[in-house]
Amino acid sequence: MIPAVSSTTSAQQTNNSQPIYNGSLQITIGTDQNGNGGGAKLGCAWDNFTFTAQKNDVVVGNFTSDVRIDFYVVDPSTYHTWLQTWSACAINSDFGFTPLVIKMSKESYAFNYTIPYNGQFVLVLVNQAIGTTAHIQFDAWLNTGSSTAASIATPVMSSVQNKLSSKITSSF
Repeated sequence: MIPAVSSTTSAQQTNNSQPIYNGSLQITIGTDQNGNGGGAKLGCAWDNFTFTAQKNDVVVGNFTSDVRIDFYVVDPSTYHTWLQTWSACAINSDFGFTPLVIKMSKESYAFNYTIPYNGQFVLVLVNQAIGTTAHIQFDAWLNTGSSTAASIATPVMSSVQNKLSSKITSSF
């Protein structure tokens, strides 16, 4: 059962809010939410949500989960480097990465982050609970400074299998 969404976020949706994701998802080590192979050998699995924002836009939202998960906001370069090098499940400075936001091992978290520059960004949720499916309620939106709609992209990759498949394909 998915826990109720926390209402502790101080940020509110505005007339210029654009959805990034609103709903429930599952992240299982061994498979991602689409049934693809996950990171069982490496001890984690993840899902990601890419969006485009302008400087001073604000990404806001919250998640609740029945297991502890890690939450990151990163730029696409950091995300793709993490996928390619895969030195650890964590996307933090201990492993040479510089995420914009890090919240490790949380069952719930309300976020409100001002975008520092124009560009694309990736919200990443990581499950490191071996043998456990994370049931997550995740709501995220972008409060923009104008009525221009945010460009929302689908997840880039959600599993080690996808990572390895793309690596093999790009080798040819």
